[in-house]
Amino acid sequence: MSTVWFMVDDTDPRFNYSGSWSAVSTGNFIDGYDFDEMSETGPVYNQTLHYTTGNVSVSFRFNGSSYLGVYGTQDGTIGNGQLPEIECTLDGSPTWSFSDEYPEGHTNNNMLACRADSRIGGSSPGEHELVINVTNFANSDWYFDYITYESLVDPALDGEVLQAGNADVIDSSNYSMLTFGAGWTNNEDDTTKTSIPGSNASLKFNGTSVSLYGDLGNVSNTAAYQIDNEEPVTIKLAASSVDNQLLFTAGNLSVGEHTLVVAFNGSESGMPFDISYFYLTSLTTAQQASLVSSTPDASSNTTSSTSHSNTGAIVGAVLGSVAAILLLGLGVMFLLKKRRQTRLQGVTPFEYSDLITTPFRYSDHLSGHKPEAGSLAFSAPNKSHPDMLPLSPLRAGTDASSPHPSSGNDSDQANALANLKLQQRLTVLQEEIARRDRQFAEGSTQQERLFTVHTDSGLRMAGEDAFREVVEVPPGYTPD
Repeated sequence: MSTVWFMVDDTDPRFNYSGSWSAVSTGNFIDGYDFDEMSETGPVYNQTLHYTTGNVSVSFRFNGSSYLGVYGTQDGTIGNGQLPEIECTLDGSPTWSFSDEYPEGHTNNNMLACRADSRIGGSSPGEHELVINVTNFANSDWYFDYITYESLVDPALDGEVLQAGNADVIDSSNYSMLTFGAGWTNNEDDTTKTSIPGSNASLKFNGTSVSLYGDLGNVSNTAAYQIDNEEPVTIKLAASSVDNQLLFTAGNLSVGEHTLVVAFNGSESGMPFDISYFYLTSLTTAQQASLVSSTPDASSNTTSSTSHSNTGAIVGAVLGSVAAILLLGLGVMFLLKKRRQTRLQGVTPFEYSDLITTPFRYSDHLSGHKPEAGSLAFSAPNKSHPDMLPLSPLRAGTDASSPHPSSGNDSDQANALANLKLQQRLTVLQEEIARRDRQFAEGSTQQERLFTVHTDSGLRMAGEDAFREVVEVPPGYTPD
């Protein structure tokens, strides 16, 4: 956010002159006086003035911050002359007015007549009306030259002449486009000066020309200026008593932004480098448009950027999807592997820890011994036990060669039945053990099922000389 100070010449059509005014130019003044040649305070701005000897006024409407300065020329060529009274109002309120000594025998250009600032005459930014009232006497006259005022923030420019560094109206360090380095001080005559070699000031602007005005002294010295990356140009500060003297002008600059750097490179004992103000010409609307048209199309850049962004987004999405699928696949493989390991670790061999393996002896049946309820009572025959008789293999009939012939038909039939039952159960048990071994090898989960495996004939004693029928239930079924 920045402001500029506009220069408005007396010929600007926005001025409304009231009363008797005459437009004049340098080299064509009354009685043939050339005020530029006679002036000790610099040249007339834009070589034009408005002259009056009456009680008149001029008004000007503008949009700005309300900070301004009114400048004119004082004529000291009238015998026994005096200066007129200049009073200004801003939006009806009085501003600063200045009364100087009569410059007898010469003229003074660029003389501040009125000023509006924060201390007096200033108001809020916006539209304002300035009125300049001139009261002349029988032996006075006045020449109106220009006004300078501060713009609103970021104004629209169209080739106007701008001023920067004028300490008459505000402190020179308060101009947004102007920066002073170390070694500069404010002079009592409202200029900014330095006597320290190497001190510099920079001005950044959009324009096609720039000029510097300054005060000169009685001892010559040197300074230099540089625009952008061009070679520095030496300024000769010739001995003179003239103030607000033109020190240099750099014109025909390319359309665009430029940086001007001025530096004091003389001796400390010589004339100080004393700056009054800069003038610069801003870009016209057409020139600004040419800069915009020569700049790469922002929309195309945006489209290109968007296209690249979209492509990147698509590629990123595809890569992200592939990565997600790979991670998912790895996760599934890991879970399956973990589950298989868990299954293998969880499979335990078939154990008989819950079975009571009290041997069933044939003599128990003969002697009436009754097994405990709920127990299994088969055991491999103990050859050393005298009461145990081995069971004979299953035969089609009785075998006379048996080492223990039966004592009767009922006993033989019971033995044959017991032998048959035992062979059947052993066959079933062998098949079941083989099936369980296959399941264990395959990692089956069938080990979680509960089985009732009898290690005896499967017969249960219901009482003496009686057998109880046992109903076997396959795995996965219920008794119902």
